[in-house]
Amino acid sequence: KRWAIAWHLFWEGAKCVADRVQFVLFQDDEKWFYSLVVRQHNKLVPFFCCVPDSHSVHHKCHIGKVMCLVTTAFAPHNNNFESGGRAYKVDCVRIGGMVKAKKNSYRRVYRNDGTYHYPKDPVNMLRREGEEYFENWEIQGVSEGTAKNPKFSLLKYKRERLRMKLDALKQQITHETGKIVVLYGQTDNAPPHQAQKLKDFQNATWLFRHQPPNSPLTNVQDASVFPAMAKRVTEFQGLFNHGRYLEGEKLWEGIDTVYNEFPEETLARGYV
Repeated sequence: KRWAIAWHLFWEGAKCVADRVQFVLFQDDEKWFYSLVVRQHNKLVPFFCCVPDSHSVHHKCHIGKVMCLVTTAFAPHNNNFESGGRAYKVDCVRIGGMVKAKKNSYRRVYRNDGTYHYPKDPVNMLRREGEEYFENWEIQGVSEGTAKNPKFSLLKYKRERLRMKLDALKQQITHETGKIVVLYGQTDNAPPHQAQKLKDFQNATWLFRHQPPNSPLTNVQDASVFPAMAKRVTEFQGLFNHGRYLEGEKLWEGIDTVYNEFPEETLARGYV
């Protein structure tokens, strides 16, 4: 209730200075995108010995997945959400980083009896020692982890990357409207977002508030962007990978393509 009252008072006040100040709401959130089998082209026709393939994994951790941090923004006309506005795609970044392989690794190969081994065959090589590859990292508010166990720091990301992208957006809107632009940020209450140093940086850089607890509908990413992107990633798999699993870089390629092609008009409807 307190959050709703504060939200209403802020944007009602913003209407009073709409002739010279443009407020821009930006929101960020994280999401896991999983590999899925959309459809198999196989038909069940026993007469022709045609049966569907059976796909399984040993554990849910074996399912390919990529975590992304997405930031979007919305500039309401005359600072009034009821009048519509323009949406902007600010950034979509993959959570993780490049690391070097410590040793040669090989793909798992199954025997006829169901057991498996890792034959050290060059054809079966998965990764060569010293070769760089992308590794998913745990997301943290401030900590960057250690050299052995690196973490994705939200503070570092927002200080070194997001701030520059938002500054560029601010300059763009100022050029288009001739108004002073004020950025108003919002994020959820996940533990990484509660780090005090991160909060201090956000409050010192932008107008910033956290959304109410257990209220994903107040965040456009959770309410509309992520469900729509997930469906489009599934569509991407079906169209370009014949419904088969997308793993690692291919899955990220699909997510990045979907994000870049996501219509800003659709994004804007999510804000209003």
